[in-house]
Amino acid sequence: MQHWWQQQFPKGCQFAQIEDANQQMVNIAYGEKGQGKTLILLHGWGLWSYAWHKNIDPLAEHFRVICLDFKGSGFSDKPAKPEIVGHQIIETINFIKQVSDEPVILLGESLGGLVALGVAEQAPELIDQLIVVDAAIFPKKMPNLGMYLLGIMPLGLVRFADRLRLARLFYPVIYYVVKMSHAQTHHKIPVEKLKKAIQQNIYPYYHFPNAITKLIEDTKIGINELLKQERGEPNFLTEVQQKLETIQCPTLILWGEKDIWFPVAHAERLHSILPDSQLTVLPDCGHHATSDASETVNQAVIEFGTQVEKS
Repeated sequence: MQHWWQQQFPKGCQFAQIEDANQQMVNIAYGEKGQGKTLILLHGWGLWSYAWHKNIDPLAEHFRVICLDFKGSGFSDKPAKPEIVGHQIIETINFIKQVSDEPVILLGESLGGLVALGVAEQAPELIDQLIVVDAAIFPKKMPNLGMYLLGIMPLGLVRFADRLRLARLFYPVIYYVVKMSHAQTHHKIPVEKLKKAIQQNIYPYYHFPNAITKLIEDTKIGINELLKQERGEPNFLTEVQQKLETIQCPTLILWGEKDIWFPVAHAERLHSILPDSQLTVLPDCGHHATSDASETVNQAVIEFGTQVEKS
């Protein structure tokens, strides 16, 4: 998929060296296209920058669009050191500081939406406007059985296989989980395009060492935090939820009407908490709204992102 970066972005796949949550230097893969105000796109669980392939070109006509792969995902570094809870927030903050001298528009979908909210809480000075799509902010459990099964796989065994470059042995499992997720989240995707979409999304997991290890490691972290939340113990999700009302920047909430992972009630709850927010529910749209309703999402982002300039 290296050719995708070359075709999609004028400079292809670039790398920003940042300090990660473990205070180690890592390379974060990203692509950049367009001019104007910086718009940074944060992908969801198990995905990488390719998830935005329907959005990059239309948005780049109005913004300086930057797609990044979270550490451990896509083409970014996959260090062996265990991750800490919420590492994506710390690393996104450091990435923004690296690529922009001015406050940015931050757009996140699903897990990326949760990260975007966390960034707006911890580093409000970096964010001018915030956009979240089907954000994973009020989950009670893992969205589907496949994710849960992936999360309980023995991490030692997976890491051992990764070291021996035997990650392809897990290809059927990864393919099954991603196929299940796509079937549930892409409400409108034609069946004949499903296989191609899955193959493109999981490409990094059987081409890069330690990719599957990092996916399972982050999934285990998510499961553990949900269990803590269920038991009423201190946890990452509750911490982010309790600070939502501190987010003062203008926020656009986009939500698929037929999102079976995170229902519209989650969007309404988020809208009621955020002081300066507006909510748009996307009809006949599933969880992956940036793909299901790409034209509608793109137009909403353009109108929201340029409204200050028009006023």
